Amino acid sequence: MQSIHSIELKLNKPDLAAIPRLDHKEYNEDMSEAEKARLSSQVFLYEDNILYYREAPIMTVPQLQVYQEKIRELTKDMDSFYMLIDLTKSAPPSPEARYYLTEAFSKYKGLRHLAIFHNKNILLGVSAKFVVPTFGKNFTVHRSFAQALKKTYQLKYEEESKRN
Repeated sequence: MQSIHSIELKLNKPDLAAIPRLDHKEYNEDMSEAEKARLSSQVFLYEDNILYYREAPIMTVPQLQVYQEKIRELTKDMDSFYMLIDLTKSAPPSPEARYYLTEAFSKYKGLRHLAIFHNKNILLGVSAKFVVPTFGKNFTVHRSFAQALKKTYQLKYEEESKRN
């Protein structure tokens, strides 16, 4: 039987289809404020302390800087948080982007787990298995959003049970 709390959470989740999709292009230092806002919209609070992070089709350091700024803004008052990382429309990162990701993600002390999903983008799933360990964070790689979310809920429940 579901509790009223779990029903409320389901009703209050963001509509992922309503999040604007990014153009398939490189976002560089000369991006407009509108482009920065569109990039920023790709990282949001999915629920409670779970962030949703939809990677850009082409990763660039300036784009990643916008994402990291948004993560810091969303998590500044959180002791711990989880991330769902959507790589369904993304290409593997360049060496510069990999380096930046490693530096940025290694600094998040409260990040408990990264649940990465790629749908049928097998190459990206393999790439993630090599890149993400350099972050020094727990992670799992999944084929679907549903699998990634299920794993996140499981880990979150386990952590909360340990605290209580």
